[in-house]
Amino acid sequence: MLIILAVIAACVRLLINLKRKSQGSDSEHFTDGQPGNILSSIIALYEGQKYDLGDETSINHTVIGTTVGSAVPINDDKIEPKHLALFKKRGNLWAKNLSQQTATINGLSLRKGQKQQLLLPCRINLTDSVQIELFSETSD
Repeated sequence: MLIILAVIAACVRLLINLKRKSQGSDSEHFTDGQPGNILSSIIALYEGQKYDLGDETSINHTVIGTTVGSAVPINDDKIEPKHLALFKKRGNLWAKNLSQQTATINGLSLRKGQKQQLLLPCRINLTDSVQIELFSETSD
């Protein structure tokens, strides 16, 4: 089982790197006066409402749950105050399940304490009835 998970994680990392390479750095757009890719905001979509989690370079540690100050406020009895954490590690976006319940990310199970590197867009099911879509959005 661990070998399968390691292979899946390696495939996800490969896909992320391929996606980054395909985007290239030859864009005509500028960020902070420097040539390069346009910064994108990470957006969470929950029940038709968009939540801007910050741009892809500045997001550090974000909690999703019922707690006050949650990046995506969820009012559901099955959701814990700190249900899921989003964080950056080596320049990549990751999710960590903080809940006793198993979450799924694009269909892959994530038990309490487990982490998964995210490739956007992605669908996160915190429970059977609570689903969040994460994607990047470039502002004009």
